[in-house]
Amino acid sequence: MITDVKTAYFDFYGNRMRVDGPALIIEETGRDFAYFSSGPARENTRIIISTSAPESASGARHIFTWKGCRVYRRGDGKRLVIYPQGASCLCDYTSSVFELKTTDQPLSRELSYLLILYRAGETLDFKGLHRMHAGALAYGKLPLIFCGVSGTGKSTLLIELLKQPCYSLISDDTPLIDRNGT
Repeated sequence: MITDVKTAYFDFYGNRMRVDGPALIIEETGRDFAYFSSGPARENTRIIISTSAPESASGARHIFTWKGCRVYRRGDGKRLVIYPQGASCLCDYTSSVFELKTTDQPLSRELSYLLILYRAGETLDFKGLHRMHAGALAYGKLPLIFCGVSGTGKSTLLIELLKQPCYSLISDDTPLIDRNGT
């Protein structure tokens, strides 16, 4: 059991998030989301990353399966997601506490990153800001968005255009768009 636990705080446009977990994962996560780093404050969402064995779905009712993950509803109203790779995430939407459990450190790292993105994105959606799978540049003050499926060359195009001083980067993967397309 790892006892070296750290905490990171983030603010994703008003969604304040506290993430507790093994020091190495928290340090990497802190670098990934450095732009959103904030000080301690009352959080909207808390994510706990644990190096313990995944939870069992015993006694829970299976709701659906998505991309190999089985989602259950427990008697206490919480959702339990079981990942086939050997992890679980207990989701308490009432208190906005999410506990990720796995003994696989690389998997813990990947799933915690995705869980943070999911919670931040969900909050942004409620505020009318939506993530778009695209690349975005500014040409002077004019924003340009390049859409396409994975592998179509969006990032390559961005890199080439950024060689010109009149372009600046907005987002290389998921720009935010409001309901009006701004």
